[in-house]
Amino acid sequence: MAIIGVVKGVVGQVFAVAADGARRLLVEGDRVFTGEEVLTGASGAITIELPDGRTLDVGRESRWGEVAGLSEDRPASGPGDDIEALQQAIADGADPTDPTSGLEATAAGAAAAGEAGEGGGSHTAVVLDLTGERVVADPGYPTEGISVEFNNSRETLGEPESGSSSFAAILTLTAPQQIVEGEPITYTLTVNSPVVGSPLVVTLTNGVVITIPVGATSGTGSIPSSRPDDSYRQADDVLTVGIGGTTGGNYSSLNTSSTTTTTVVDDSDETTVSLTATPSVNENGTVTYTASLTNPAQGDVTVTLSNGQTITIPDGATSGSVDYVAGNDIYNGAPDLSVAITDATGGNFETLVVDPSPANTVVDDTVDTTTLTLGDVTVDEGSGTATISATLSNPTDRDFTVTLDNGATITFTAGSSTAVSTPFSVQGDDVYVDGESYVVSVSDAGAHNFEGLDSSDTATVTINDTIDTTTVAVSTTDVTEDDAGVTFKFQLSNPPQAGTPATLSVDVGGTAYTVVVDASGYGELFIATQDSDVYVDPSSLTATVAAIDGGNFEATDVTGATATAQISDTIDTTTLTLGDVTVDEGSGTATISATLSNPTDRDFTVTLDNGATITFTAGSSTAVSTPFSVQGDDVYVDGESYVVSVSDAGAHNFESLDSSDTATVTINDTIDTTTVAVSTTDVTEDDAGVTFKFQLSNPPQAGTPATLSVDVGGTAYTVVVDASGYGELFIATQDSDVYVDPSSLTATVTAIDGGNFEATDVAGATATAQISDTIDTTTLTLGDVTVDEGSGTATISATLSNPTDRDFTVTLDNGATITFTAGSSTAVSTPFSVQGDDVYVDGESYVVSVSDAGAHNFESLDSSDTATVTINDTIDTTAVVVSTTDVTEDDAGVTFKFQLSNPPQAGTPATLSVDVGGTAYTVVVDASGYGELFIATQDSDVYVDPSSLTATVTAIDGGNFEATDVTGATATAQISDTIDSVTVKLTATASTSEDGGSITYTASLVDANNNPVTTNNAISVTL
Repeated sequence: MAIIGVVKGVVGQVFAVAADGARRLLVEGDRVFTGEEVLTGASGAITIELPDGRTLDVGRESRWGEVAGLSEDRPASGPGDDIEALQQAIADGADPTDPTSGLEATAAGAAAAGEAGEGGGSHTAVVLDLTGERVVADPGYPTEGISVEFNNSRETLGEPESGSSSFAAILTLTAPQQIVEGEPITYTLTVNSPVVGSPLVVTLTNGVVITIPVGATSGTGSIPSSRPDDSYRQADDVLTVGIGGTTGGNYSSLNTSSTTTTTVVDDSDETTVSLTATPSVNENGTVTYTASLTNPAQGDVTVTLSNGQTITIPDGATSGSVDYVAGNDIYNGAPDLSVAITDATGGNFETLVVDPSPANTVVDDTVDTTTLTLGDVTVDEGSGTATISATLSNPTDRDFTVTLDNGATITFTAGSSTAVSTPFSVQGDDVYVDGESYVVSVSDAGAHNFEGLDSSDTATVTINDTIDTTTVAVSTTDVTEDDAGVTFKFQLSNPPQAGTPATLSVDVGGTAYTVVVDASGYGELFIATQDSDVYVDPSSLTATVAAIDGGNFEATDVTGATATAQISDTIDTTTLTLGDVTVDEGSGTATISATLSNPTDRDFTVTLDNGATITFTAGSSTAVSTPFSVQGDDVYVDGESYVVSVSDAGAHNFESLDSSDTATVTINDTIDTTTVAVSTTDVTEDDAGVTFKFQLSNPPQAGTPATLSVDVGGTAYTVVVDASGYGELFIATQDSDVYVDPSSLTATVTAIDGGNFEATDVAGATATAQISDTIDTTTLTLGDVTVDEGSGTATISATLSNPTDRDFTVTLDNGATITFTAGSSTAVSTPFSVQGDDVYVDGESYVVSVSDAGAHNFESLDSSDTATVTINDTIDTTAVVVSTTDVTEDDAGVTFKFQLSNPPQAGTPATLSVDVGGTAYTVVVDASGYGELFIATQDSDVYVDPSSLTATVTAIDGGNFEATDVTGATATAQISDTIDSVTVKLTATASTSEDGGSITYTASLVDANNNPVTTNNAISVTL
């Protein structure tokens, strides 16, 4: 098999597939042979070096191989091979001058190249490179000159002498350029002149003897393979053989310098690696995988298995193994194992083929127990519900539900090993000692898939008491010394637990008592108290609970469980009476008299709430207070009357002194009058307004607001005055206007209100402010306007800074008018004309002003403002059309014609920027937008060289166009050939020697005028 490529690099797994379907894994250095196809697959890639030295990269999901019919296993033939074949044909009787003989010219060259650069094939034409060099091919056989008349003398070649060769003979040694190991090598010797006299015996340098019989020109000899065919990769052996010696042949001279080289290469003998395994094991058992080679390894072989393990087959061995522990699960059923070889490398094999058959092992189930554990749970009473957690020692492979003997269920989901039960009820909260604990077990383990499930575990549910404290409330009622005694009442916050009596330990005045409470938690204790007497001897009695006993309470607390009953005297009351008093404001002081209904038995002093004191002496029942101040004279209405009471009854010895009586103190007013002064300042109509100022002769009483009632022009206002009696009134007056209207404003006080004055007087409380006129200017503003050309007309808006009080018309200097109606401040002019639409850049802007302000009524009207009228260009695009006509190479040139879609604006020249074959031109267009460009083209010649010329407009310049577009502005002129004939002339060497002489044939090209012609490409001439 011929080699069509050598592997230089591999990524992933790449296979060579032979015509019979055999696959081999390719590695770096492997060869690819004729008939094989390279497959890269989904993740592979390969680099192949071809015989001609080129490299080929083949990517993923690709295939590559020789093209059928293009590649043959044959050595490339050289010139000597062609000559040998021709000589042999002549020796066999073929006539080399007969065109029907089927003989091919020895100058025909090499056979057609096959795929990947392999030599072979033939051509029927000679390719002559006009280099001026001479190529001499020695025919090695007597030949006759051609039958052509030459204009010079020639020497006729004679016939060879009988029995001897007068030629200098040349021995040529050939052999296959490449063979596969195990194949023989055949050597062929060819002499360029038939053997005469005796056979020519040639001994090669490798010992092979080849005999060429008399009359023959060639002979062969062979040797067995230089090395045996094996399965291992080896380097190429390069065998070079020459001619060692010759005998016979009767040659006057014999050239024996020829050598030949043969390369011995590897073939692709397959070595197969296959996998076997232990047929069956139990779960958790050991499976031995053995990889076996059909040939011993040269170097370690690494075998990769589909389970991720690798097996190493050592150098020189044919097998290797690895152990794998089968999985063990806790579920019913065990999956069998199926493992295959995914990759194998090493061993120096020419082709290492992986047997894809898997190695299968049956895994038998073993029973493993899974344990279900229930978690204890502790909750407080009153929690309402509780849940129990559960744990599997192995996760479940499916959903299943466990039922507990308390009715709760636990559901495990596939893949989980923990779960929580549904909630179940626990006892409610109370105040009694009644915590509990009980066991919950599994009543149904559910539809699980475990090989064995131990559900014997139980959970303890503990209900803890929550400590609720029971307290006791103690109450009683005050008594007098006349009452029989004091009753203390006790109430527990919770009743005793049914069937469990409860008592209270109570301390009253240091004496311990036991009080029995009933089923509701209630009890009483009666203590007899002192009889009535005449002494001031009030007392009290306190009962305190020291402990709550029985009742099965979780906790008790007697903190604060106490109550006190007051035992009061029986009281006889003495009354204190105070006398009323009246004085005028400004009197300075006053006193109050007091009387007791019973005389005092000791001195004591009574304090009044105005600070005065009344002192009773022992044995007396009347007294007068110390003097106290009354208000001075003022202008305010502040006569007053107020009550004075006892703030402190003093250190008397009465069982009860009634000091609740009060005295009324009356202060009479004296009358004073308050007046008001008014002032102001003149203003103009430009001022914001008029301010009137008011000043009372007395300030208002502190804390008593005062206002003034003021009349201004018939309108009533209220002015608030401050604490000093001052106030202001601002009246907004008319804003500045365009009219002559001076005026005045008068403010008159009609009343003084509030301030708590005893009397007021507003006579003459008036003031007047004069409001004078000012001149105000009204401004007329004109609005700028922007329109597009072609709009037809435009209008200008106008605005007055003050509305007009009558109709009037403003005239603009462009003839338009603006009419304002009474009460308005805006208006729009009558329409005026603007320029029409066109394609040129001619937008404009101009100013419009007021030529006549009209009959207005403003004090002053400023009409100096102007309006700017802007006419915008609308963008119209100008394009260009290019045309031309085809010509021949004999024509003077090509004319391109250009026509703009719009002419340039008058007085504005326009040009076109044109590109022709990479050369820039400027084309001037006329007033109609038309222009031409002439390009001189190639002169007539003898070559086949039709061409074309394209003109493309790259820009339109000038013309004052608003916009231009040169898209598609191109035209192409075809320049066709005219036909001129070229003649091939043949010349040869005029004469040559018969002893190794050569003839040179020269082919020349000339035109019709016999002038030399230079070709632009190789031309084949057949002789």
